[in-house]
Amino acid sequence: MEREKKMRWNYILFDLDGTLLDTSAGIQKSVEHTLHELSLPKLSPEHIRTFVGPPINRSLQGTFHLTDEQTQVATNLFRTLYKDKYLFEAMPYPGVYELLKKLREAGCQLGVATYKRDDYAHQLLDYFGLTALFDQVQGCDAESKWSKADIIQQVLEHMGCTDKAQAVLVGDTVHDYTGAKQCGIHFAAVGYGFGFTPAERESLPEVQVYCEDAQQLWDYLKGD
Repeated sequence: MEREKKMRWNYILFDLDGTLLDTSAGIQKSVEHTLHELSLPKLSPEHIRTFVGPPINRSLQGTFHLTDEQTQVATNLFRTLYKDKYLFEAMPYPGVYELLKKLREAGCQLGVATYKRDDYAHQLLDYFGLTALFDQVQGCDAESKWSKADIIQQVLEHMGCTDKAQAVLVGDTVHDYTGAKQCGIHFAAVGYGFGFTPAERESLPEVQVYCEDAQQLWDYLKGD
């Protein structure tokens, strides 16, 4: 019962890109390489940064107004380049490993719910020695058809969560916020990732706290 007194939630889910790992370097290089190979217009570094987090097929199609067939070709090329050349150009955010260990020691069940393709997510977590700290890891399907809410729901079911009041998603973008809201679970925002522009922060008044590092996140998840 000690855990229930000091932890706000028993089930804690994490986004991957921009929350656990800074994967921006590998993703941005893969986008640049893809655009070059397909002779698509160059994008500014700021625009390329927006490709980190959302499903890559949606970002490519929305940016270049591609047909479904063109989108699939570009997406497949991006994934091949990312897997073969740039996947491990990433790094855990400072304090993440220690945070996860403390949460496990407190008795929380931990999961990963990410838009990143499922096999890539597992490879990254294995590479950085994080897999053993999670009870469940779920990435997106190979066709990127699942929504964030679909992925979150799968993690909750596999973790055996029957009380959504005891669950929270930690994430860094409005996509994470929306997915958590659609699933009826709490949301904890981090301010150090790839999302939440000032305009987005103003549009989400119910998000009261943006944790700027692992220590602030621990304090918030632990509660009083």
